[in-house]
Amino acid sequence: MTEEIKFDYNRFQSFVSNLKSSTLGINSSIKTNRTFEKTNSKPFIKDLEQVIRVIELLNRYQTSLHTDIETLEQIGEKIKERDIELAEQFNQTATNLFELRK
Repeated sequence: MTEEIKFDYNRFQSFVSNLKSSTLGINSSIKTNRTFEKTNSKPFIKDLEQVIRVIELLNRYQTSLHTDIETLEQIGEKIKERDIELAEQFNQTATNLFELRK
């Protein structure tokens, strides 16, 4: 019994594109290079330091996501290429079998 494995490249690309668009939406307008010289409120300074830390982590996470998306795109392209190769091999084998049966 032969089962067909199907890879819908266009659908895959659509998902990757949506993922890419979503990660581009991860932005913060808060600058992380500000100084705290104009306040002496320690709790406020601590809170701002934590916000800056979160923003820096978010930026690192976004960079990591972009790297993963690039990897997904490369994998999708390799799967597509391999799928084409296998289809060509299958078609050649089917042609050869047809010729033998004549």
